[in-house]
Amino acid sequence: MSGLMKWTRRGLVASLSITVLLVLTGVSLLATESGTRWTIEQLEKNMPGISRIESPEGTFWRGLHIPDLLYVDSERKVHAKNIELRIDWRSALARQLKFNLLDVESVRYQDLHPAGSRSKGFSVNLQAPQIPVRINSSRIGQFELNGNGTSFEAREIKMLDAVLQDSSLSLKSIAAKTPEVALTISAIRAGIEGDVTLRGVVDWITTDNVWSGHGSVKGTLALLNFEQELTGPYPFTAKGTVVLQGRVEPEFNARISWNRWTIADVHLDEGIVELRGTIDDYTAEYELIAELTGNRFAQATGSARGSTVSLSEFDARLESRAGSAGINGTLSWSPALSGDASINISGFDPALADTRLSGKLDAVAR
Repeated sequence: MSGLMKWTRRGLVASLSITVLLVLTGVSLLATESGTRWTIEQLEKNMPGISRIESPEGTFWRGLHIPDLLYVDSERKVHAKNIELRIDWRSALARQLKFNLLDVESVRYQDLHPAGSRSKGFSVNLQAPQIPVRINSSRIGQFELNGNGTSFEAREIKMLDAVLQDSSLSLKSIAAKTPEVALTISAIRAGIEGDVTLRGVVDWITTDNVWSGHGSVKGTLALLNFEQELTGPYPFTAKGTVVLQGRVEPEFNARISWNRWTIADVHLDEGIVELRGTIDDYTAEYELIAELTGNRFAQATGSARGSTVSLSEFDARLESRAGSAGINGTLSWSPALSGDASINISGFDPALADTRLSGKLDAVAR
């Protein structure tokens, strides 16, 4: 028995020594600058794509600053500057990874596909983490996307209370600013496996404070339903769907409606516009009632094809007691307002303009 106890004690001492050695090794890697540098060197050597992690300062335990990080593979190049990272290691006792702070001064994403090549389009392919990941606060000061004819910039991207657990992601809010719009999405819930699901509340305002919107999104990246109430000089409601998955540019199918717009002395009532396509290539069909001076009304219908800067073609048909008119042409509003159109008038009653006149008038103008 004494021999068994002796060997038992030796086994316990050996196990305790190994445990203490592992703890000291872990502390050395996390809490010392030399251990942190060694760990980062191993990441550079063994993690595909990471080609440079420049001069890290601090430690994983107390907080880490990485002045420069470069990731390159066959399809993309990502360059991040001045990364601040603080991890709450006490959370590891509860089997989770918690970031108290994740701050990046700038991120530049470069698409390395050759110019003019066909992009695979937007896609999300994430795997559920082995343990829950929580981020209390995250910020990217400036984000730039370039390549294959695409250019996009955003700044002050801020994320609060993000939790990634199993196959679900939740965020209290994420906010960003572009040169044109300040955007906030709150109460976000997403599923990251299979058809990526998403729901949230979207608020935005233009940088000149002229337009703003509020509404919801719900669905999947393959077919996302949205609804927005827009406030501005000509308020309206927008409802529809947008396709993001597999698209280089989002594809939308939307209906815009309003009760009354007033432009000069003309009221445009009960307007409906059906939009389909992308921002740079869309088609539109519309109908509305135009109320003119003198309590005169006209029913307007038509269609158009255009982009953010012009209508490459449009047509309109007006029907009223005074007769009918058709308009066909093109219209551009950038860099300056210009257009070309032909007008066909048929069955116009001149008596509505002057009671001394009678008959019907047909005319063509350009």
